[in-house]
Amino acid sequence: MVNEPQSFADEPQSIIAERQSFADEPQNFVDEYQSFVNEPQNFVNEYQSFVNEPQNFVNEYQSFVDEYQRFVNEYQSFVDEYQNFINESLILAHQY
Repeated sequence: MVNEPQSFADEPQSIIAERQSFADEPQNFVDEYQSFVNEPQNFVNEYQSFVNEPQNFVNEYQSFVDEYQRFVNEYQSFVDEYQNFINESLILAHQY
């Protein structure tokens, strides 16, 4: 019998908690609906990322090709300078 007054005293708090839970329902519904609404966009974003992969690979490969071309150009420049040196050396050798 001692617990009855306390149980009775807790009753308003449980009613408040139940009302708060009931009051939160519309927001819970809105959040769940928004999550559902976002799904197609999430799918589109994921699909777009997947679609971009080949282009990302192409861009990376093109960067590699450009870097290789710079190397080839520098090497060709070195070869040209060396060839000029050889030619000048031959000309000088023939003069003396």
